[in-house]
Amino acid sequence: MKWSRSYLANIKDGSFTFSEDIVFDKETFAANDRLKDLKDVKVSGKCHYDRELERLYVDLVIDGIMILPCSITFEDVKTEFHIADSEIFAFNKDVDEDVYEVKGDQIELLPLVYQLIMMDIPWNVHKEGLKEYPKGIGWEVIKEEDLNKQSDKVDPRLAKILDYRPKDD
Repeated sequence: MKWSRSYLANIKDGSFTFSEDIVFDKETFAANDRLKDLKDVKVSGKCHYDRELERLYVDLVIDGIMILPCSITFEDVKTEFHIADSEIFAFNKDVDEDVYEVKGDQIELLPLVYQLIMMDIPWNVHKEGLKEYPKGIGWEVIKEEDLNKQSDKVDPRLAKILDYRPKDD
C-alpha cells in the first residue's frame, strides 16, 4: 500500500483498485492498554489519481478482528470491525485542511489504516456469557441493576435524617 508519484502518473486512466492482507507485529500493541491484537485485517479500496492537481483520492474499506480486554474481567474478547473511509492525498504544497500532504514522493496508507483502526476501538466490551463477576477482599464488581437496587435502600445510619423536617420561622 505504497505508491510513488511516478507510479501513479503512469497509470493509464488514473484509476486502480487494491486489496491487501495486513499483519501487525505484536510490538505494535505492547504499549497499548486498549488493544491487544489485530487478526485477519484486510484493506481494500479504489483510488483515482488526478495528474493535474497531483492528488490521490482513496476510498478504502478495512475489515478485521480486534482482540480487546473485557471491561470487567480483562480477558480477551474478539470484536469484528468494518471501517469505510475516504481520504485525499496531495503532493503539492497548496493543500486544504481535509487533505493529507505527502512528504516526499511516496504515499503510504499503513499509518492511516492503523490510525483509523485505533479510532474505531469501542470504549467498553464485555465477554459474552459472563455469569460471575470478579471480587476480592473488601470489593466486588456488581451489575448495574444490582447497583440500582442498592441505591433504593436507605443506609440505616442515615435513616433518621429522613424524619428531619425544618421548622418554619
